[in-house]
Amino acid sequence: MTENDLQDITKLRISVVERIVPMIAFALAVIGGGITAFLLQQAFSALQNAESAGVAAVAGGTAEANVAVLTGLYLGILVGFVALGIAVLRMFTAKKRASPPGLFYLLPGLIALLPAALVWYVESLVIDVLRGAGSSESGGMAGVAPHVGILLNVAVLAVPITVVILALLAFFPFTARAGGKIGPTIVLLIMDILFIATAMAFQYRTIFLYQLI
Repeated sequence: MTENDLQDITKLRISVVERIVPMIAFALAVIGGGITAFLLQQAFSALQNAESAGVAAVAGGTAEANVAVLTGLYLGILVGFVALGIAVLRMFTAKKRASPPGLFYLLPGLIALLPAALVWYVESLVIDVLRGAGSSESGGMAGVAPHVGILLNVAVLAVPITVVILALLAFFPFTARAGGKIGPTIVLLIMDILFIATAMAFQYRTIFLYQLI
């Protein structure tokens, strides 16, 4: 093995450590959103008719399901700050060892929020049903059940696919320009802010749903 080969191995080993922490943060958000989607599936299947189930039962089941997505997001934020700290440190310590470009984290971070985004849309449909529960024109949960079922299935199926993609991005060997980069720090900061905003939105919605019980 040549000296260049040894340098490449060192680069790859360190870059895996640098990549794996953000991917763990993204995976936590994905899993949390997927668990909430699964719990909503179970809750809605038990409450086929919103009128007979009542507003309190639907709101309560939805609020309880949100615990998973909130837990995933909060843990993702915590690990995300660790990843941000590593990125900042690498800006000043990276010499001949490669760091991934900043855009490397952007698409995985956005994909990680897909289950949460689908859950948010589904819950918006449910809240519209709850607000119109007293109307004679309201079809209850039965009116939105087909649409809700498809969206929640997509959210659940997205979890294993996304986790596999994140694992490949964390461990698949690749090369990048040597030296410290500011790009990863900027992108990871943006993703942390986006995760915080998403968590705050779900937190506010969960409080609102509990008030309907």
